[in-house]
Amino acid sequence: MASLYPDIKLIVSIRHPVHTAKSHMERTRLKGLEDINTTLENAFHEELAGQRHIEKTYLCYHYLTDYALHIKHLLAYFPRNQILFLKFENWTENQQMALDQISSFLNIPRHALNKDHSLHYNSGRSYRFTAIARLLKNYLYNQNVHRILRRTNMKKGYEPLPSQSKDFLENLYADKIQELKAITGLDFSDWNIPLPNKNL
Repeated sequence: MASLYPDIKLIVSIRHPVHTAKSHMERTRLKGLEDINTTLENAFHEELAGQRHIEKTYLCYHYLTDYALHIKHLLAYFPRNQILFLKFENWTENQQMALDQISSFLNIPRHALNKDHSLHYNSGRSYRFTAIARLLKNYLYNQNVHRILRRTNMKKGYEPLPSQSKDFLENLYADKIQELKAITGLDFSDWNIPLPNKNL
């Protein structure tokens, strides 16, 4: 891409890595690519122990969320002034400010959001009951019944991470977040606050 579009401008949106990892894992579960019984913490332990390989990036949640690694690769091909880094919170907490940043970066006229503008986003989904999901995957082969039961077994949002898993992941990412701050110049101090025990 760098050879074809050397002057391209890139926008990189960065979400809290634990939230991203959790979202990726739930998505791979729903696609049948991840074991339903595997926890996010176990998946990380397996990856760090070399039991998961980055060739299968959809199952390597630590690799996927190692933002500093991927951004350094990007910076090897594009100068820093051609990349705008935005925290995900910029989009969710102050859309007008985020839009103004993008407009300025792209050198295009400012666009004011309508007063009745509301934020729309894709809400994550997960299984209500893993036992039913396991049954559907392993034993129920009637496609019509399978489709109906699978849809019924869906819910919006994800289960909260156990406290032990939260602590493990927060400690794992502490240095990574500092490295990310040094590379992007963004303030991630709010990411250092312990994650609330709620659906991610």
